[in-house]
Amino acid sequence: MTNTDTAKKLLVIIPRMMQVIASAVKNQQIHVPMIHYRLLRILMEHPMSLSQIAEHLMISKASLSETLNLIVEKGWMEKIQDPSDARRIFLKTTQAGIDQMERTDKEVLEIISARLCELSPEENSIVNEGADIISRVFDSTDSRRFV
Repeated sequence: MTNTDTAKKLLVIIPRMMQVIASAVKNQQIHVPMIHYRLLRILMEHPMSLSQIAEHLMISKASLSETLNLIVEKGWMEKIQDPSDARRIFLKTTQAGIDQMERTDKEVLEIISARLCELSPEENSIVNEGADIISRVFDSTDSRRFV
């Protein structure tokens, strides 16, 4: 099997997993809109500017601005001014946002875990090892990141 074959499989699997999560949001098994979940997940790593977030998600700043304002109003994120450039604003996850992310992660993990229960212990071990490898390849601290 080639790297391209593996990449093709991942291109099919990842959207399926996201669809399972999106369906759970729609059915109110998960109580946070998918875009809010993604934004909180991104900002859990470190504060970012609106431009950086838009680039990371590959959407326009205008499309993102209203959603970010809603999350700020909920108290899950806060805007902080860049001390070196007063015109530049960063968004940072608040403790309330971290708490919400932990609750949402628990909901998401329950849904994914239920699917993984269908695996044998051997299959589960293989998937776990594969997830470790994929996580290493797509490490969020990697210098090849989008942002």
